Amino acid sequence: MKQQIRYKNYRSLLLLLGMLAVTVWGYGQRLEVEGDPTLKAQIESGTGALIYDFDNRENEGRVTGQETYINRYPNFCHEREEIIYLNPGDEKEIEVMGDAKFMMSTYVYWYVGEDGIETNSIRNIKNYMSVTEGQHPSEDRYLYCKRADKEEVEYGYLAIKEGGKASEERRFVKLKVPAEWNGEKDIVINCDLSSLRVCNFYSKPGPSYADLQDNPHHSLFNGYIRVPKLSLRRKYIIRHASKMASAINLYNQNKEEEITITEKPYLGTFNIHTAAAAKYLTLRLPLELSNYYTGEEGEEKKPALLYWKFYKKDDLNTPIYTARLTNFNDNDHEGFLLGEDINKNNGGTAFSLRPHVLDVMLSNLGINENNANQRHEFVVKAFVSTNIPTTESATEDDGDLMQIVEYNLCADPYLEGLTDAKMAEIEVEPSDVEYYRTDAVLENEKYYKMLGILTFNNEEKKGEPGEGHNGDYIVDNDGNAIVTVLPQQSGQGHLKNIGFTPFQEKYSDYGFSDFVRTKDNSMDATFITAQYEYQYIPARGEYGFMRYADGTEGNGWTTDGRKLYDRRAIKTGKKEFGFFMYVDADETPGLVTRLPMDNVSLCPQTQIVVTAWVANLVPPTEKYYFSTEHIWEKGDFVNTKVKSTDEEDEDKKEIDEGKEEGGKVEPMEKLTDEHGFVRMDMPVKAGTDLSFTFKTTDGTILYKYYTGELRNNVRTGEGALGDDVEWQQVYMSFTLPEGMSAIDEFSLEVASNCLHSDGGDFAIDDIRVYKSLPYVNVTQTNLCDETSSIRIRTNYNLLLANIGLDEERQLLDSDTEPTPTWSQDSWNFTVDGQSNPHTGDHPRHYHMYYTIAEKYTPDGENPSQDGCISKDRNGWVVPGKNGEYWRYLFLNYTREGNEAQTDEEEGEKDGSDAFGTAIISVNKEDIPTLEVLKEVEKLIGENDASDDIFYEDTKIANRLNAHELAWLDEENMNYVVFDTLTVDPKLLVAGQTYYVQLFPHKLAGDARPTPDDPCAISSTFVIEKSHTIYLKDGAELTDNTIVDQETAVLSSDLKILDLSARVVGDDGVTTTQQWITAKNMYFDWYLGSKDEVINKAPDNPITAGEALKQFRIAYPDKEDTEDITGTGDFSDAMADFINKAILNSKLFLYKNKLALEDITTDYSTITLSPIGLEQVKGKVTFEPTWNPEPGKSYEYCDGPYEFYVPTGGLIPASVNQTIRIGSWQLKELQNEKGGKYLRIPVFNAVAGLTKGSDPVVLKKKDAVAVADATVAKLINLTTDAAQATKVTDPNISPLNPKTNYLDLQFCGDGVDEDFVFQEGHTYTVQFHYKREDVSGTKANDKTAELHIKVVPEYLTWNGSVSSDWNDDANWERSQRVNDLYFEIEDSQTDDNYASAFAPMKGSYVTMKKMDEGTATVLGPLGDKNGLGLGQEFVLNLEDNDIQYEVVAEDPKGIGGSTDPWGENDDNRYYAIYYYGNWCKEIYFKPEAMLQYQQHLTYNKAWVDFELTPERWYLLSSPLQDVVSGDMYLPATKGESFGRQETEAFKDIEYDYDQQSNNRFNPAVYQRTWNGTAINYSPTKTLSQSDLIIQGDWSNLHNDVYKPYTPGTGFSVGVQLRDGEIQNPNGKTLFRLPKADETYKLQSSEDDTYEDVPLPTKNQVQSLQRSNKLVNIDEKTGTVTVTISESTNSKATNEDYHLIGNPFMAALDMSEFLKENTDKIENVIRLFTEEGEKVYTVTEDGTTLSNTPEQISTIAPLQGFMVKKTGTAEATITFNTSMTTVEKGSATLRSLLADAEPKAAFPQLFITAERDGQQSSAMVACREEASVGYRDGEDIVMITDPDRMEVPTVYTLAGNRAVIIHSTPDMHNIPLGIYSDSKDPVVVRFSGVEAFSVPVYLYDAETQTSTLIASSNQELTLPGNTHGRYSLRSDYVPTGNDVVKAKGAISIYSMMPGQVIVSSIDPLTRIWVYNLSGQLVTSRNNLNTPTAYIDGLLPGQIYIVKAETANQIQTEKVEVR
Repeated sequence: MKQQIRYKNYRSLLLLLGMLAVTVWGYGQRLEVEGDPTLKAQIESGTGALIYDFDNRENEGRVTGQETYINRYPNFCHEREEIIYLNPGDEKEIEVMGDAKFMMSTYVYWYVGEDGIETNSIRNIKNYMSVTEGQHPSEDRYLYCKRADKEEVEYGYLAIKEGGKASEERRFVKLKVPAEWNGEKDIVINCDLSSLRVCNFYSKPGPSYADLQDNPHHSLFNGYIRVPKLSLRRKYIIRHASKMASAINLYNQNKEEEITITEKPYLGTFNIHTAAAAKYLTLRLPLELSNYYTGEEGEEKKPALLYWKFYKKDDLNTPIYTARLTNFNDNDHEGFLLGEDINKNNGGTAFSLRPHVLDVMLSNLGINENNANQRHEFVVKAFVSTNIPTTESATEDDGDLMQIVEYNLCADPYLEGLTDAKMAEIEVEPSDVEYYRTDAVLENEKYYKMLGILTFNNEEKKGEPGEGHNGDYIVDNDGNAIVTVLPQQSGQGHLKNIGFTPFQEKYSDYGFSDFVRTKDNSMDATFITAQYEYQYIPARGEYGFMRYADGTEGNGWTTDGRKLYDRRAIKTGKKEFGFFMYVDADETPGLVTRLPMDNVSLCPQTQIVVTAWVANLVPPTEKYYFSTEHIWEKGDFVNTKVKSTDEEDEDKKEIDEGKEEGGKVEPMEKLTDEHGFVRMDMPVKAGTDLSFTFKTTDGTILYKYYTGELRNNVRTGEGALGDDVEWQQVYMSFTLPEGMSAIDEFSLEVASNCLHSDGGDFAIDDIRVYKSLPYVNVTQTNLCDETSSIRIRTNYNLLLANIGLDEERQLLDSDTEPTPTWSQDSWNFTVDGQSNPHTGDHPRHYHMYYTIAEKYTPDGENPSQDGCISKDRNGWVVPGKNGEYWRYLFLNYTREGNEAQTDEEEGEKDGSDAFGTAIISVNKEDIPTLEVLKEVEKLIGENDASDDIFYEDTKIANRLNAHELAWLDEENMNYVVFDTLTVDPKLLVAGQTYYVQLFPHKLAGDARPTPDDPCAISSTFVIEKSHTIYLKDGAELTDNTIVDQETAVLSSDLKILDLSARVVGDDGVTTTQQWITAKNMYFDWYLGSKDEVINKAPDNPITAGEALKQFRIAYPDKEDTEDITGTGDFSDAMADFINKAILNSKLFLYKNKLALEDITTDYSTITLSPIGLEQVKGKVTFEPTWNPEPGKSYEYCDGPYEFYVPTGGLIPASVNQTIRIGSWQLKELQNEKGGKYLRIPVFNAVAGLTKGSDPVVLKKKDAVAVADATVAKLINLTTDAAQATKVTDPNISPLNPKTNYLDLQFCGDGVDEDFVFQEGHTYTVQFHYKREDVSGTKANDKTAELHIKVVPEYLTWNGSVSSDWNDDANWERSQRVNDLYFEIEDSQTDDNYASAFAPMKGSYVTMKKMDEGTATVLGPLGDKNGLGLGQEFVLNLEDNDIQYEVVAEDPKGIGGSTDPWGENDDNRYYAIYYYGNWCKEIYFKPEAMLQYQQHLTYNKAWVDFELTPERWYLLSSPLQDVVSGDMYLPATKGESFGRQETEAFKDIEYDYDQQSNNRFNPAVYQRTWNGTAINYSPTKTLSQSDLIIQGDWSNLHNDVYKPYTPGTGFSVGVQLRDGEIQNPNGKTLFRLPKADETYKLQSSEDDTYEDVPLPTKNQVQSLQRSNKLVNIDEKTGTVTVTISESTNSKATNEDYHLIGNPFMAALDMSEFLKENTDKIENVIRLFTEEGEKVYTVTEDGTTLSNTPEQISTIAPLQGFMVKKTGTAEATITFNTSMTTVEKGSATLRSLLADAEPKAAFPQLFITAERDGQQSSAMVACREEASVGYRDGEDIVMITDPDRMEVPTVYTLAGNRAVIIHSTPDMHNIPLGIYSDSKDPVVVRFSGVEAFSVPVYLYDAETQTSTLIASSNQELTLPGNTHGRYSLRSDYVPTGNDVVKAKGAISIYSMMPGQVIVSSIDPLTRIWVYNLSGQLVTSRNNLNTPTAYIDGLLPGQIYIVKAETANQIQTEKVEVR
């Protein structure tokens, strides 16, 4: 009943179709329905179309007793697409299946998927295919069909057959296209295939199966057919041949970018990798050969020939191997060669060979066993020709070859398939390379992370979807994924051997074979098998899942008895069984399976590893090769030996030895042709060859790997029946490309690449994809001392894998001799044409950079702005993710790191940078061990760098920095060490997390990721103290803890570093180590130092620490004290020491705590020696939970550890018992006459202490013991232990200093009067004290230590470690002669000037130019800085413990701060907490800088600066109260002439008496701009005149009281009338301030002077000198300068104002302009020795300059010009936040960069020079620019009347002479030179290469053009020329539609009384009118491009009208 209802549903539709059937059906032929009345009636009645459906009931994983599995996958079917190109009228024969028994041939149905022509007709398969006639007439198989899920009826072709081989009509069809098809729309033809019988016939009684085969029409009228399973749907997509022909033409014309997207995948360049160890490789074209049509449109032809040409990558001229294939058109079946077409004696008949497939023997490419362990690179080109050969001897010269593809083929080493046995050998004997493909490495999460896995077992995904369709699990008939008992092979047992769940459709385009049935139910109406009884054999092109296979009943591919189990069974020893995938490979590649990877984070240069286990299932065969006349080869390595036919039979029986060696055996009678081609041997059986493709979701292929033919028996016949089949691990690895964009979805696709279709069966299992994880760690070199050093090391192989060098290693020849990284040969390498051996495409020796970083919160002064790197006192600060900042620490790396900086200027060259560098090699043998490295460094140190130095017969590089070399870790040679860094405790604090990061050398600046970036090679680490000592109450013991001996109980934890761990932190950064704490660890406790010498043998001293360690090695478990004797390395002397120490109660064994109350021994040091971890396991607790298991890698302090126990009760001065005293203070304290003493606070103490004996005895100098000397006396000690305030910081004293202090006197009886405290050294002294309530016992005589740091009086900044003023390491003692110009050095005997401490209030500080080191950057320290001893006076200095120390202060009466003891005792020096940013006086030498100077406290500042004579400078004073009279120099001839090299810090006054000064020689000339100055006339009455000049320079003046206010500018020039500067730099040296109170005027050169009164407005008797730098608001950091209201000015000055940099740090011009954007225009002008330099920023943000050198900063003391935006008075703001102290920015110029700017538009730079005087101009061609002159874009030229000799070059913008010219085109740019001389001028051009068309200089006088061909081209032009020359070019920026003639007439005035008119076209007439409209003059009948109108009135404005034949232009011009 249900069936009848379904038929009725279609009745109305079919009735309509029947009515339409009388029309034309299709477009190729008419379906004669009218002529078949029976058919017509059936269609009209709804019974004439076969209704078919498939429900996949055999794909549903039928589980016994679970009917819910029915209909789980409706309409499921894998599809395979094949692209075919055809011309209308052409045919393409398709082989649908092979001729073997097991084929998807039982059910074949063809139908049209998409028509190629729009039609409303029923889709008719007849229009697109024809069928080979076979047993049944093809017409019987064409019928109307309708799919159950579709409404449309179609006309299809159905062939059904039960079992057996496929008949011809099922096996072959020919596809065709109608002549009307234009190709705009693809044609899609579908073919549904199944290996199952059709079943479920709903019309009863149904026809027999025989009836169904004989006549589907007759049998199935009124029928409904159900196919229980479709194995596969083949989809043929047909495209027009003209598309391919056009694409090939474009490809051969190098126009690949024009190829349409549909053809691109099949043409072009492809990258393929394979295994060098593979003997055979299959190469194939992307499409079958017949698709590659060539020819012009309408004349396209199929190819007749295919050539494969193989070239070595480095020689593309001559192929080393060529293969020639003819299209197989002369066979019965076009386009492929069948087995039955070959001589039957030579092989079977099951294969199908295609001409686009090539069998490549790698030995023919020169690869053999001797060189297979290196990479071989080839370029393979494929060419086609349509020329049909007439003879067998056709060559590539016959016909017009067209290239279609190019393969970059890399045969890589170490990729050979390996069996389980071989893999086991590797794990036992790990090698450098192959070890990294084992599970021991890949499954270790320290090294690799798994991205995806496909095992077909689902066990890896508990609780997650399975690997099958819709996430179902792959299960057997009972629903099991994994079984523990293998099913029996009888009865129904094999049903448990088969997986019943298919992949999802998109995971494979092979058919799914899932079922097996016995003959008992073979004729069941529901389930019918087409396969052989008891056997489960997937058909060709199908896959299935199996647990095991052995060829027996239902379980194999043949009955040869060989066995194969899945990989789970192999791994578990056959205790558990999963599934493997069985594939019967098709002749077309096809997608076997794919492994998708979603949400995967992959980074560029990450190594990807793919492993899979594959088994070749082709059985051994005795038939090996065949030959065909269609395939020929020749090449350098091809065996061309000719054999006679007599040898033929012999060759067929056994393989010639040459075959194994890559030779050729030729069984055919005709072996060679006249061109040297040899017929190629082909194997009868195809082996297993797979391709693995790693791609992105958009289809981009990142890597393609062909396995090559896996080693098997198909060519050799090896292997006996019955042997188990061996799995082989397929392995591939590659590096993701550099610059790859962020993608998080990838897939791995596995396809068959078998040669042909006979054979190719294989099994695959356990496919895994991994990514390499960078492994870098930092460990302490001495775990017993956290302050010693750290070691940065990385796993060598993983390092190469993560920086893209793993593949570079494969390029090395296996016999490559080591080339050490330290050798001269290393530096002589030339790689890819590069002279630098460490760069290029394939570097061998490679620079790496490394750093230590920390997370950082920048303070307000040092943010990282605009994403740029900035620097603070401890490192480089860079922005990270989510608003975080990172600081790369200055750790004094031993590796030079300047190349690692963003810019050259930011690099540090003294090793104090934030990066180090290390050189590694892709050849591990090149890298030295540390022992070798030390030998190399020693040899370098002992020899001159220019000498030839050899080590072991190898020359050491003569420019090597040995400290740049990485070295191999001798403890584990798999690791390479980058550096060993001394721990700076200020920067690396124990217990804090830090980050180590490595950078490849190519990453620079903002390309570097921060440590938390997923792509960073980084890891975290923590430096830990090995031991933490605790008191009884759990409080930690520190150096400042006062221990009560009566109650104290000590215990200790022990830190263990687990190097086996890999933990990912919350920030995503990996930690490759983990600290474990052993709580309350057991030790041997020794009361004494580990360094005590226990024997009296000076030649072999033994320490207590050694004895303790050896004791525990000899007696690991000993807890008692009995029977301890010497044994082994534990000597008798050591045993004697141990026994005595136990006897004397100085050694306590095996204890986890020690009570001090019963110890009577005097001690202050305790040594711990740990018990072994194995011995204490179970006794101690490990946190986190951990155990010292075998196989774990861990380290801990296993030696003696010493700590100090402060049981005495007194800690003086500070937390580290230190006081700083100035050397000048100590001299005063040692003066007996003064009675002075020093009061020091007690940091911590018990109450009631008093002094013992008086002497304060010297014990150590700089921690080294010295002879005792009494240097002071303890005159008072008072303690009451009363708390001052609640103190939480343990570094701050908890005691009230008023009642807890001690007094020292440094003179008097008993004190060594001659002792001298040397500057820069630390002296350790001891003194005695006792408790008041205890007397008369030795135990009460306590000793305390105090460290005295002697601060030098004169200090010089060197910036060796940071920019921190308060860091001792940044200072050195001043060299008084060299630095300070003293006559003699100080009396200190040592010359170690580097020993110094940070300045005190009484220090004299010198700042020098920072050629090396870092300039000073000050930070705010608050208003409590330097005022007392309370905790409120402790500074907050980041990473600098100096803040906790105390400093000696002068007595209150002589300048001290607030006395903490509240008494004004002028004899008492006293201690206060350290203060920062302080000195007495500061002296800046030339080009010295100081940033944020407002935070410095000082009394007086001095500034030196140098000027070159005969030059004008724009200057600005950084000091207050400077006047013009201060600008004088020493005049005494000799070394001091012109240089103020007088003693530093000493007042300077003009010497009127001794005549050491003279204002006439050296003469200092001064000028002002737009300002007021006084010019004195030297007469008896001294007259004066005001020079009020607005808009120009004043005349030279001799005003001595002109104030030079900071922030304003003035001009200075020095002239030497007589004498020379002796200094090598030839510069004069000025020093400010001067101490003169008034000045006199020198009236002549004969040293006569006249008094000059002070300006009356000052109302003072002398000059007021503050001697301070500019006054800066400390909170805002600002200085303001007012520029006056504008008045009338000259036409050229454009209201410019001269200002200057007021700071002692360089001014960042972009920040300055940004701050003052509303007051001044974005223009900066400088006048320097190189000429005028101009910097401007246009409205669109474009930066322009008139020279290639870009202005970025203004140096201290530099003046510059700005242009005011309006006429009103304006206030200019300077802020210290605008400053920088980068190197090179302090020179009195402002030109930093030497390279031309990288502009986004062309810029032509023009320089004019004569006699060393030069000027510059620039023309920028910008689309956005205006025509004519425009403020902000164009900068006018300003002339200097005092420098008229300078040839000033200009161009014309409108009618304005400009030095920066923005123009929208280059059609005509007038160019001139302004000067007072017509002498020739050399004009240079640069930047012309940026213009895409020629640029010419046109000469209107000669009417000639000169090509400006290249940068630095020189032309000689006359000086003072105007209107004659112009720049001309056809260049127009992209998108600019400017008309050439627009603005082509230029009208301007350059010379007095003259107007110049110039034009592109010849001028015809010119009229000149005055402003009243009266004609003044005219010029007629002109025929010249340039005209000069003379005789006009200077300063007047005229209207000038000029005319050419094409244009009239009028301009208003002011005449000069």
